[in-house]
Amino acid sequence: MLMRICALAVTMCAAALGATLAARAAGPPARSPAQPAPPYFVYQPYISGAECGTLIETFDGPTTDWFTGHFGSLLAELDSGEYRWLGNESGTVWHLAGPGCERVGYHAAVDAHWAGAPGNFYGLLFDIDQATGHAYILAVNSDNRVWLVFELDDNSFDVVIPATYADAVRPGYEVNRMAARREGDTIYLSINGTAVGELTGPPAAPFLAGVAAATYFNQPSIDVRYDNAFWGSQ
Repeated sequence: MLMRICALAVTMCAAALGATLAARAAGPPARSPAQPAPPYFVYQPYISGAECGTLIETFDGPTTDWFTGHFGSLLAELDSGEYRWLGNESGTVWHLAGPGCERVGYHAAVDAHWAGAPGNFYGLLFDIDQATGHAYILAVNSDNRVWLVFELDDNSFDVVIPATYADAVRPGYEVNRMAARREGDTIYLSINGTAVGELTGPPAAPFLAGVAAATYFNQPSIDVRYDNAFWGSQ
């Protein structure tokens, strides 16, 4: 069931952490930060509601509970055992909630890689509160081998962990697996099985997870592939 569609112009900036949220990055200091994220984002929440157990999607079948079709400048489809996003707009962030039931304690993960020229970032969308529009993106820029975390709500889109270099991030067209695991007040973030950072804050509601991707300001299109999506209780 499609719940709502929204597109919003936002300004990207480093954000001070609020009283209820603390963020910490682990590993070496930031190096070669990615180009700042684009100023437009497009969000398509989507809930299947039929699957309440652990959800493992390999995208090998002829159909999927993930959204497929055209949504503005984005085409989402199954392609050769992967979930393909073809985005055709420069300076744009697309993000999509995946299917499944909302959870308080959860483990979310997905593989991603570029099939066309590498874009600004691809990412794991997590801690989605559909009632408030609040969520986070664990974003990976494979050009510079950096990761960062964005915080989203209906009126803002801010950086809460800045671009940070990590050897765990594989470069270029290689596959990167991003994961987020909430245990109580702490969300543990990892890339390719290596812990990279944490977010802390009490869970305000049950959550969903999904995926995200973005073009550079001067990039007309991206072709990103997702695979092996996991969504389960912690």
